[in-house]
Amino acid sequence: MPDIGAIGAGSFVPPHPFHFLTIIRYVSILFVLFIYVSPRESGGLVFMLMLGATALLMVADIYGAEVIERRFTIFLIRVMAVVIPIILAGTGTEKTTRQTAILVALMGMPSVGITLFMPFLDPSLG
Repeated sequence: MPDIGAIGAGSFVPPHPFHFLTIIRYVSILFVLFIYVSPRESGGLVFMLMLGATALLMVADIYGAEVIERRFTIFLIRVMAVVIPIILAGTGTEKTTRQTAILVALMGMPSVGITLFMPFLDPSLG
């Protein structure tokens, strides 16, 4: 594999970019962006703030292992990345928004389970 750090953007590359949990987080961020640009969703300010918080939690989950030392804090970030999309599904006005938010929550659940029961599968917790 080529040295990605030699490109100059090495500080923005997550520590394990091709790990299955990182790929799940990338896809979750894409789904959150899909909800954001959904043309029929007319959520209020609180809805949009929670949507932004979900995207920030996904990014914090990707890069958090480099900054955060405590596993409990990473666990809380991962739990919030599951809980907030469930709240978004309850407050969404469109069926597509609700379905996508539930999909984002379901995609975040394996990382919570791995953090609790099998931390050896997540190299960022190493």
